[in-house]
Amino acid sequence: TGFGATIHGLVLHQQDRAAGLPPMALVEQLQISATLRGILSEPLQIERVILKGLKINVPPKRPKSPDSSERDKPQTERRYPPRFVINEVLADGTFLQILPKKEGKVPLTFDITKLTLHSAGTTQSMQFRATLTNPKPPGDIQSTGAFGPWDSDEPGLTPVSGSYTFANADLSDFKGLEGILSSEGKYQGMLERIEVDGSTDTPNFT
Repeated sequence: TGFGATIHGLVLHQQDRAAGLPPMALVEQLQISATLRGILSEPLQIERVILKGLKINVPPKRPKSPDSSERDKPQTERRYPPRFVINEVLADGTFLQILPKKEGKVPLTFDITKLTLHSAGTTQSMQFRATLTNPKPPGDIQSTGAFGPWDSDEPGLTPVSGSYTFANADLSDFKGLEGILSSEGKYQGMLERIEVDGSTDTPNFT
C-alpha cells in the first residue's frame, strides 16, 4: 500500500534572522510518496520526494557579539528534529543563492539543472549527483559527493565534499583574460567556504 501527498507554494523561514532577508527556501511544488511499512518504521522511511521550483537562500553567518559568551546566554530547551530518511530526492532546476556578508555585494548563485540525493535525513549526510552552472567563470560542472547534515542554525556551515569535473569555462568573463578552462579534482568544506584540490588545463590562454 502506498501513500502520497502534494504541497504547493511551500515557504521556509529561518528563526532569529535579521529582517529583510529572503526566505531560506521556497518550493513551487513538493511531491511525497511512501509505503505503509516505511511510515511505521523507525526512523520513518520516505520512498521519494520530488521538488519542483526549489530556491534556496543561504544567509550569511551571524556575527558574534564581542561582549557575550556562552555562559551569559539564557539556557533554552534544545529542539531535536524528527528522525526520518528519504531514499531518493529529485530536485532538478534548483536555484542556490549564497547571500553575501556585506550589503550591496552580488550574491553567489548556482543554477543546478540536475540534482539527485540519496539517503537524505535530518541527522546524517546524504549522497548526491549534480549538474550545475558555475557563476564565475561561467561553465558546466558535474559533481558527486556527500552533503549534510543540514545545519539549521547556520546553513552556511553545512558540510559538503566530493569530486568534480569543470568544463567549458569562459575566462573572458574576467577583464583582460581569454581562453577556455577545464578542471577536475576534489573539494571539501562548508557551503560558505569550500577548499578545492584539482588540476586545470587552459589551451589558447591569453
